Amino acid sequence: MNLISTVCFAGSVASALLACDILLEFLRPPTNGALAFPRETGKFIFLGGVAVLSGLVLLLSAVRIQRNVQHRTIVASWSMGYGLLYAVLALYFGFVFYPLPPHGRHTEIIILALVLASMWGGWVLLAPLSLQRFLNSRVFGLAKVALVNVVVLALCGEGIMRLADPFLAKAGLFGNKQTPAELTPHMEVLGSIRYSNSQGFKDRERTIENSDHHLRLVALGDSFVWGSGVRYEEGFVAVMETLLQREALNAEIINLGVPGWSPPEEFHLLQAYGVQFRPDAVLLNVFVGNDIIRRRGAQVEQPIMMVAGQSYYVHANGNWVHDHVGPERWFLYHDVNYVLTVGALRVKQALAGTPPPPYQPGDLSPR
Repeated sequence: MNLISTVCFAGSVASALLACDILLEFLRPPTNGALAFPRETGKFIFLGGVAVLSGLVLLLSAVRIQRNVQHRTIVASWSMGYGLLYAVLALYFGFVFYPLPPHGRHTEIIILALVLASMWGGWVLLAPLSLQRFLNSRVFGLAKVALVNVVVLALCGEGIMRLADPFLAKAGLFGNKQTPAELTPHMEVLGSIRYSNSQGFKDRERTIENSDHHLRLVALGDSFVWGSGVRYEEGFVAVMETLLQREALNAEIINLGVPGWSPPEEFHLLQAYGVQFRPDAVLLNVFVGNDIIRRRGAQVEQPIMMVAGQSYYVHANGNWVHDHVGPERWFLYHDVNYVLTVGALRVKQALAGTPPPPYQPGDLSPR
């Protein structure tokens, strides 16, 4: 069995396993209750149908290549190196974007990949001479060169970014992309302070140093701590700070509340940023709803990784390849995203004739 027929057969097996996985998932009893996520039945029925079709087309292609002399002669002339490259990339992205039903994340990407595989398998099966002419065309030749360059640059760039990451963090080059909590600096807010501080928190500007050695507390929490819907001075953290100052002169409570966050993210924020204030105590504020009651059927919580001193959510679904070497774990991905985001912002500000807001980065080096 040559490489191309092996790839087709492996693709048909993978499609069949995906279809079986979806079938087994829907044979399991559903999770009931108000905290259960509903199954996305329609989406996965469609995915299962596409998987069956793709598996059938690829299986027929593998059989035709093995039994038909013309097909076998044509595919024998194809480059083994590029064939292996395509197979490795397909295997990698197949593992990365595997949806793990009943969760719908990446389902659209899997459907697109199966459709493309079906189209390629059908082309091999029905019109191999036409496919051969396309593969020998100048356009496809340029596409192959571009693909190799992208792969090489991605691997080299990832290695360089990982080596340079500690230096980028200390230099603060990525400081004006986002704050330690992915908030927007100097955003308009209700209350006397008018704008969020340079790190995006709904709080006054705070200094890392505590030169007067006054009492200092750090408040962690979600939208309740942030103070959604109320003026700054009406938030309970600001009220507590005012009351505390009656007992301890210049005492302060630093508000590190982030809407929508839960204890795992808040603990990371404390480690990556809050400890720099050297607080005398930490106030952990917990909402009895989503903070401590997890929805049944929920995916693995989104962990946070540090790249160039900044915090990033990275999705996890229990798939080892996805959770360890997926694109969201690439340092290069986050650094390129920084360049595109900040570059677009600078162009927009230049066209509007408005200067960028002032930024006062803290020491956000990884710990």
